[in-house]
Amino acid sequence: MALEKVESIGRRFMAQAIDHVAELDPNRRFCIIPKGPDCPDGFSDLTFERLAHAVNYMCWWIEETFGSTSSPVTLAYLGAHDIRYLIMVMACNKTGYQASDNWKY
Repeated sequence: MALEKVESIGRRFMAQAIDHVAELDPNRRFCIIPKGPDCPDGFSDLTFERLAHAVNYMCWWIEETFGSTSSPVTLAYLGAHDIRYLIMVMACNKTGYQASDNWKY
């Protein structure tokens, strides 16, 4: 399914774009993720619908845990740089928080 042209392309948060695609084409593949820690466990498709749901759930968790914010408060992410990091960053965008990973390479 081709997505319709949207005038606000380039002028919206990525979280808004994820929600938009999830609404128009929910079964569209966003990425493929491993089912477990080993390759023989196989892989699973992550659709835009599932991604949008995960981001919204993380938004709920952030606001339930830290409350709402009107100023940009930074939340640190300590974990692997995988799909969970993207979900955290998108949820921070939607809730008004700033996401930070303090990785030192």
